Parts: sequence; C-alpha cells; structure tokens
Amino acid sequence: MLRKAPSAGARQPPSLRFRRVSARSGEGRRAGGLVRAADLLQGKPLLGRGAGRGRDRARGETRFDYELELGVFLSRKGKDIRPEDAYDHIFGYCIFNDFTARTAQLREMTGQLGPAKGKDFDTGNAMGPWLVTADEVSDPHNLTMTARINGEEWSRGNSGEMHHKFPAVLAHISSDETLYAGEFIGSGTVGSGCGLELGRFLKHGDVVELEIEGLGILRNRVVDRSAGV
Repeated sequence: MLRKAPSAGARQPPSLRFRRVSARSGEGRRAGGLVRAADLLQGKPLLGRGAGRGRDRARGETRFDYELELGVFLSRKGKDIRPEDAYDHIFGYCIFNDFTARTAQLREMTGQLGPAKGKDFDTGNAMGPWLVTADEVSDPHNLTMTARINGEEWSRGNSGEMHHKFPAVLAHISSDETLYAGEFIGSGTVGSGCGLELGRFLKHGDVVELEIEGLGILRNRVVDRSAGV
C-alpha cells in the first residue's frame, strides 16, 4: 500500500534516528573500514520536507551535498528488539535524502564534535514521495538505488550493500532503549551515493532526484536564499 510520506506540516515523530555509515560509504572506506556500531548512531528532531519542495542550502555552504538512503518508519513501541522480530516493528519504507553541509561537517568532525550543523538545518531531511508499507516490499535489502542531478546519473547502488541490515540496526538501537511508533531510521548512504565520493557538489537551482526500486522518485530543487530566491 502506498501512503503519502510526511510533510513539513504533518505531525512529526519524536525524533529522527539514523546510522551514518550502516551502508558502504566513502567516508567509511577512507577511515579504514567499519567503525563500531555504537559510533554510528545519532538522534535529532526532524527538520524535513517532502518531495517536490525546495531544499534550502545551509547558509554560506559551498560544498552542499546529497546522501542517497533507504528509510523506515516504525509501526510500534519496542525495547530490546530481537533481530528475528525486527520486521514486525517496521511499518514501511521510503526514500531518504540526508542533505549535508560538507564544509561544516568537516570542521566538526576534525574536532570530533560532529556531525551537528553539518546535518542540522531546516529542510535538511527530505523523505518520500511515498511511504510504501512493508507488505509491498518483498526484500528491502535488494533494491536498486540511483541519484540523478539535473537528469544526469551521479550514483547507483543497491540496498544490499548495507553492512548492518535493519534487523541488526533495530536490535542495536533498542538495546536498553525504548523505540516508539512513528520514529524514523535511515540506512546510511549507499556506496558512491553522495557527491563527496565523486568530488562534485550541489549548486543553486540543481534538481536532485533519488530513486529506489519500488519506492518512487524523490525530487527536490536546491535553493540558495542568498541568491534572492
């Protein structure tokens, strides 16, 4: 079943939880491989908009970037969730673009303080265009994922590249901690699924299209408010 993904005006779940490198990523490779699971978690308020809306580029940012991710919404409350029970807690799947200000992120990560403002800015989290219920997705870890900028393909990967699949992710983050219905979890960036790995970044007016097999196309335009738009 398809449901319209939450928009800025929708009631928001209590937090946005995501693993930064649960999929294979360039950052992880440059760091010498995987880091400990506990180092990959972050919770923050939702600062998002749905499909078709402009994405405000972080002020003063010259290396604005996209991140191609698969996201899940939880269906019910749970704590100490066993991996074999994890799928019972997933309501559905959607595309997630974790827009990132790389200059700010680099500054924060160098000081071992981040990411903070590299990720936290209004309209920074895009998700949608549909929330596809779990019963419609036969294998969430075998979905083709692509990113196009102004119609040109920049990224292509598969959700099967995740080092830590959703059952392991839910088991880890629910250890001694209660998760609630409506919370959102992102997979982490698919391999080559961001401009940072390509040495290319977004500019004002760029149209970013993220597509995941069976989940639709999430389309947003980059808006630089300093350009008077």
